[in-house]
Amino acid sequence: MSPDEDGLIVFDVTEKEFYYWKENNWVEGLGTAHLDQVTEIPLQEGNAGKFLTTDGSQVSWKTLPVSTSGAAPAQQSYSIDPSDFYGVGDERPDKNNSVIFEDNDTFITLSRRSEASKLIAPFHLPDGATIQQIVLYYMDRDIQNFSFSVMRRPYAGTNENIVPVWTSSANTPNIQTSTHTIIPGKDIIDNSLYSYRIVVDLHPSVDANNPNDATHRVYGIQIKFVK
Repeated sequence: MSPDEDGLIVFDVTEKEFYYWKENNWVEGLGTAHLDQVTEIPLQEGNAGKFLTTDGSQVSWKTLPVSTSGAAPAQQSYSIDPSDFYGVGDERPDKNNSVIFEDNDTFITLSRRSEASKLIAPFHLPDGATIQQIVLYYMDRDIQNFSFSVMRRPYAGTNENIVPVWTSSANTPNIQTSTHTIIPGKDIIDNSLYSYRIVVDLHPSVDANNPNDATHRVYGIQIKFVK
């Protein structure tokens, strides 16, 4: 035994006494008094998950300290960059139907509205992760609105929305955010059954030949989850 073990407690079944290790010696009792000297033991009711402790004269229920390995999972973020999207027109994926404008505020949009309608990006989270919310960064300064969907697709089946379909309504030149919560029961990632994707269905009034022409824009997406 060493000072590193100070505080170790044993019960002597012969003497029917507790001993604790302190400064290279076994000391009889628990602190300044024995358990039979404690005048009151607090009720266990309402203290589930706690442990009983004493300073030698007082007994109380305490919350177990949480170790690092047992700590609650921290929130993490997964980002989708404009370059992760591709355009879809007439059910055919074709990156030429979308365009990324690299300026002070990089974004993606549709280049020719007659040839494409959707931007799609897959996302890949760890198996078993729980999605908490999804945040879309966008601009809508068009008289037309666009819709935003988050889907999971069974490997043998049809797409399922995991957030309610959302439609824009504002008409402003400012970058905005919309925050989306997950449909109950569809928040846990299961890569053995599904693949996952973001779909933004754009309907701009004009083609985007330069950044100023782009009335519908996607600046990125943030997915917050715990694992």
